[in-house]
Amino acid sequence: MTESEIRLSAKSSDRKSEYPVTFFREDDGRISGKCSCRASQMGQFCKHLRGLIAGDAGILGESTDSSAQEKLVDWAKEAGIHEKIIELDNLESDLTKICL
Repeated sequence: MTESEIRLSAKSSDRKSEYPVTFFREDDGRISGKCSCRASQMGQFCKHLRGLIAGDAGILGESTDSSAQEKLVDWAKEAGIHEKIIELDNLESDLTKICL
């Protein structure tokens, strides 16, 4: 792992297994991530990437030190995407309340 790379694990939906997740920070501050789940492999911005960036400790795999996620959240705040992820989560929650 380098200074521009963070490796974590995220719990699967059934909570019985974990997906390896890696985030990279480019020189210009942009962040990219890779998750081994099916959705991410299909090119989607999966719930594991999103949850880890948002700081959701509940999705963090047992094999991951929470300080790695804290570092990721700091990167996301510096890049201006942490707040956008939180805003998106709130909008989706509001939409679910209205539509369901």
